[in-house]
Amino acid sequence: MNNFTEILSEISSATGIEPVAFSSKKPQNLPSISYTIYRQGDNAVVERWRFQIRITAESSEEAIDIEETIADLLCSLGDEEKFGALSIVINGGGTLEDPATGLPQLMTYYDIAFRSN
Repeated sequence: MNNFTEILSEISSATGIEPVAFSSKKPQNLPSISYTIYRQGDNAVVERWRFQIRITAESSEEAIDIEETIADLLCSLGDEEKFGALSIVINGGGTLEDPATGLPQLMTYYDIAFRSN
């Protein structure tokens, strides 16, 4: 069973920032974290999800610090299970400048595997 509510709660606890779904518009508070989650596949044994986060901050250094905190929290090592997931790994990301605000944004893509129900 996927456990995204717990994952989001733990991100909030670790960073002090409440993640907001979908929003990449001008954040009300900085730094901010927005996210999307979608299923990539399910073969009746393992379901795979993509969890994308976007961190907006006043500096690149601040965004990187927040991203490192989240990566340390989420990423599993070897066959370690976290948050009920078989594995959580980083599989991409990037940086950009928000054209509307001029603020740096750091995106990270996580692949999360759960046992199928």
